[in-house]
Amino acid sequence: MLTSVENNSPVPLTFYLAQNYPNPFNASTKISWHSPVSSHQTIKVYDVIGREIATLFDENRNPGIYELIFNAGDLPGEFTFIV
Repeated sequence: MLTSVENNSPVPLTFYLAQNYPNPFNASTKISWHSPVSSHQTIKVYDVIGREIATLFDENRNPGIYELIFNAGDLPGEFTFIV
């Protein structure tokens, strides 16, 4: 489901999770976040009733600006996603 993760430095000043784009999405969406410190970082996708659908990212990362592409093409079409 995850197609790539990119680090676009410089080091940000605060934590930030951007709105996924496009939203709503059909098959895929871009998720961006900023981390000012080295830390363990996790990004999960849940459906509207709170069930975990996927863990997209779960690892240690250095400070930076990151983005990934979430491809939901393999998931059933009746889901509404909250990223």
